[in-house]
Amino acid sequence: MVAKAQSGRGIARGIAGKLAVLPEPVRLFARRRAFELAGAAFIASAAALAVALVSYDSLDKSLNNATGSTPANLLGYTGATIADLGLQSFGIVVILPVLALLAWGTRLVRHTPVPRFGLRVLNLLLAICALAFALHNAPVAPGWPIRAGLGGTFGDLTFPFAASWLAGFGVPTVAPAIAAGLAALLLLFSALGLSRDEWRTVGTGMALGLGNSKLADTNLFLASSPSNLSAVILGVSLPATISSTSAKDKPDTPNEDAYWFTASNISFA
Repeated sequence: MVAKAQSGRGIARGIAGKLAVLPEPVRLFARRRAFELAGAAFIASAAALAVALVSYDSLDKSLNNATGSTPANLLGYTGATIADLGLQSFGIVVILPVLALLAWGTRLVRHTPVPRFGLRVLNLLLAICALAFALHNAPVAPGWPIRAGLGGTFGDLTFPFAASWLAGFGVPTVAPAIAAGLAALLLLFSALGLSRDEWRTVGTGMALGLGNSKLADTNLFLASSPSNLSAVILGVSLPATISSTSAKDKPDTPNEDAYWFTASNISFA
């Protein structure tokens, strides 16, 4: 492993040495294009993994299931195999590589390097293991496609042993799950490698998405019934100016009063 790492570094130094003889604009151009290609590859890998996971079918042909039927997975046998291995091994936590690949790819496409890449990959692997461990006892939805829990086989193999061992010291079962979950979040935060400004951008995007979601729910509510739309039109939505009508012009009867307010006193701008 050390020899391979040194060999890779030697190749990188050789390429850098050959590029050093080129003019600065050419080197900058090559560097930018290399970043963009690497970022596009990461983003494409994240999209492919997400498609494979979303279209997962436990009945598809894979290493754990022998069948002659055509895989329902959108990426065919390869996607079915990758999704099955990931979900069976680590459960829902297999979504973390998608987030990491998207984060790294976005930085590279914007010509921003990912420093200490090896350390970030290691933190990602540790975050996957820690979160799979923490989610062992998490409630499983009725449609969960595998027999193992949300933490997959890794959680089933590691959590009961650790929980029973810690129980001998009086540690409650929930304590290691909480500790592992917090450790997973910290490791994932380090693995993504986003700057403070990038996290701020992510938060702003999530806030805007939540606002758009609420707006869509409102539009759906209005479209569900004409009476809902009428209520909003008369109450708050349309810009209206209430004319200054004297009290003596206001009718005394309740029915006429309601008609006076909605018809006489509202003039639409």
